[in-house]
Amino acid sequence: NDKGDNVDYTSFFINDVVYDTHDDACAAAREIAMRNRFFLIVGSVKQNHSSEKYPRYYMDCNHGYRNKSYTPDLAKTTQSKSKTGKSDCRFRVVVRCSLVDGKCEWRIFGVKDKDNPGKSRGFHNHKLEVYSEGSRQRNSLSKERRMDIKELEATHTQARDIRSFVNRKYDAHHHMKQIYNETEKIRRERLGGMKPMRCTLIEAQRLDYFVECEFDDERRVSRLFLCHPESIRMLSAWYFVILIDSNYKTNKYKQPLVQLIGVSPVKKKFNIGFALVSDETKETYAWVLMQLKHLLGDRTPDAFVTYKEGGLGVSL
Repeated sequence: NDKGDNVDYTSFFINDVVYDTHDDACAAAREIAMRNRFFLIVGSVKQNHSSEKYPRYYMDCNHGYRNKSYTPDLAKTTQSKSKTGKSDCRFRVVVRCSLVDGKCEWRIFGVKDKDNPGKSRGFHNHKLEVYSEGSRQRNSLSKERRMDIKELEATHTQARDIRSFVNRKYDAHHHMKQIYNETEKIRRERLGGMKPMRCTLIEAQRLDYFVECEFDDERRVSRLFLCHPESIRMLSAWYFVILIDSNYKTNKYKQPLVQLIGVSPVKKKFNIGFALVSDETKETYAWVLMQLKHLLGDRTPDAFVTYKEGGLGVSL
C-alpha cells in the first residue's frame, strides 16, 4: 500500500554547494531531509569504478530496505515486541567526489531508478514525520554539543542546567538521559580506565595533597585521609579550635566521612581535611587523629568540638 505523497524530493538536494569533506556533505543531506520531515542514514559505501579515487556514500531513507535474507538466531536474540518502522522505502541520494583541478569537491546527487526508467529514487512510500522534535536523529548530540557539555561538566554544572543550556542554544529537545549518559562517558574518559579511587590518589599526589591511606586484606582502601596544601598552611596558624564531624549519607559508598574544620580569629571556618573510613570504631578515629597530629606537629589545640560520637570520644 503506497502511502507516499508522490513528490520527488531529489530537487531539494541538488544545488551548487560544494563541501570540503564527505562528512560535511552527509551532514548537509541529513539536515535537508529533516527540514522536509524525513531522515537519512548512510545505507552503503561503494567504490563503483576502479578509476574512482574516493568511495560514494549512498544516503537512504530510515524507512528503507529491510534485509529479508537475514534470519536471526533466536537462541541468541530476544524477539522484539515492537513493530518495525521499515517500509521498503526506496528513497536514495548519493554523496560523491568530483576532482576539479586536482581538488576533491564533495556534492550531493540524485540516484536514477533502474526499475523505473526516467524516474529518480526521490519518492517515499510512507507518510512523513509529523512531529520530528523527539526523533533520535534530530536530537543526537553533535560534536559541538558534546564539547559544550564537556566544558560545563568540568565546571561542575548540574545536569539539569546543562540540558537547559544546550536545548536553548541549539533549539533542541534533549532529555535528561542523554545528558547523564554523556557526562558519565566524559568521566570514564577522564579516569582513563582506572578505578575512581586509584585516580583520586594519583591526582591528589600530583597536586601535593597530604595523603594517607590503608588497605584491607582484599587490597581495597579502608581508610583515606586527604588534606590540601593551603589547608595545612592555615592549620599551622589557626589550630586553637578544631571541629570534628562525621556523616555517612553524603557519599556514593554510604561510608562514614569524617571532616575536620578549623576556625580563624575572625570566626570564619575553613576545611582542614577529611577522612573516608569504613567504620566508626575507636581504632578508626584514633587513626584519623594520628593524621591530624602529624599535621599539627608540636602544636596542641585548645578545644575539640564534636557531636559526641562514642568512638571519637574515647580516642580523644
